[in-house]
Amino acid sequence: MRRNRKHIVIGIMLCICLLFGYGSFSFEAYSVGAFLANEQVVEAKTTYKSIYTSYAKKLKKQAPKLAKQYKKKIKNVTSISDKATLYQEYVKKLATIQVKGGKAMASLMYQNGDEYATYEKWAKKLMNVYQKQCEKITNVYMKSVL
Repeated sequence: MRRNRKHIVIGIMLCICLLFGYGSFSFEAYSVGAFLANEQVVEAKTTYKSIYTSYAKKLKKQAPKLAKQYKKKIKNVTSISDKATLYQEYVKKLATIQVKGGKAMASLMYQNGDEYATYEKWAKKLMNVYQKQCEKITNVYMKSVL
């Protein structure tokens, strides 16, 4: 049963990358083999809440900075395609933070032998923060192409 949960979590992490990586996301760092080989060992004091809080804070801190950098970088870009490519690069930076948080939660689940539902609850909360923060970059992109 424990092994099946691991496969489910890995599948979900890959789906997250597919759904929110916006097309050209590189899966090299997030492949199943890389996940298993680099599975994080989480300290005993670590909780889902502490992981969530840490990564949500990182996402909220980075999103405005990335939106500002993106806005500055596209000032002289006229091609919508080039703007879209740059947009994907900046969204990927946020996605990387979210995926690392999800990996830390998955590692905690396996380390503690927790139920999948516990992991899923906190991973969804972190995904919601990620999506909300992506809107900051998306808004700059949309304004630039309209």
